[in-house]
Amino acid sequence: MSAPSRALICAAAIAALVGCDRLPIEIDGGQDIAPPIAFTGPAPRWITWTADGQHAAFELGGQLVVATGADMKDAVAITGHSTYGHPSWSPDGKELVYDHPKERFRQATLWIRTARPHDAGEDDVVEPPRQLADVPRRDWMPVWSPRGDWIAFHSTRDPASHVWFIRPTGVGARFLAPAVSEEGSLAWSPDGSELAYVSRDEGTPDIWGGSPDSGSTRLLAGGARSQARPLWRPDGDAIGCLSNAEGQWDVWYREVDGAAELTRITDIGDVVLFNWIADGNAVMFLTSDLKLYAQRVADGSKAELLRDAVMFAASPDGSRYIHVQAVENYFRYFADVMPAEFLR
Repeated sequence: MSAPSRALICAAAIAALVGCDRLPIEIDGGQDIAPPIAFTGPAPRWITWTADGQHAAFELGGQLVVATGADMKDAVAITGHSTYGHPSWSPDGKELVYDHPKERFRQATLWIRTARPHDAGEDDVVEPPRQLADVPRRDWMPVWSPRGDWIAFHSTRDPASHVWFIRPTGVGARFLAPAVSEEGSLAWSPDGSELAYVSRDEGTPDIWGGSPDSGSTRLLAGGARSQARPLWRPDGDAIGCLSNAEGQWDVWYREVDGAAELTRITDIGDVVLFNWIADGNAVMFLTSDLKLYAQRVADGSKAELLRDAVMFAASPDGSRYIHVQAVENYFRYFADVMPAEFLR
């Protein structure tokens, strides 16, 4: 497990210790989410936005929740209480793929369900959740391609943890490469033609790219130290990642068809999570001491402290972001507008 992953787990654990009996969730300072949603457990996890930035999904207290609206106050649980994880949106924002154990955790499988059944009209037919594959192995951490034609995921089918692809119809499962199965270790290029993943193929965890169509792979970002959490720049011409090349974990990037060396962006403390914002001209990042910053990439400006946070996720269009705070004995979930200097 990489240091960023350990730091995120520790942050969640610290937040959970604040109070776990019952966690009322407030959105943007508004009222607690009304019934029929009843939440218990830790803070929201695996926050993911639709491509158009209009909806967000996350896991909360064993339920999958979909939020929408200008302030994301309109939140609806679309599942009952169970063990749901790693939701990922279809490109059209109509469905979610996620992992869910059929019987035991080690046999988690992938499922697809309608993401917003509450938006269906009286004459619309809401399809029941469908299982993509029923194998005696663990499939988890799915990520839907922007093209919509493939879903990448980790699996123990081989039997170690590797990257696989499968069609949304549940057919055509194929192996890609050995991989490190950590949070945020799979990332599609904006055009859906290549998947970035973390692998120890050359000894240390490096960022590799693989084609779902040809099965070919290539090294995208490597070095003497470790790399984690790949994320393509919005233009698809560069890959960003976390690297401890200088000792602490910082955000680095590399032009895919440019110099082989990584270029460092941040240097303010150990980074555990980041997103590209402002069309890739800036990054938003969370440090291990639970501070949320934004920083431009190319003009030499310093990082700007935004606020304390336990978790965050920026919308794909860069206009706003969700962050989670631990307040007294519960968590609050907010949707904020991106600071003006970091808007497009």
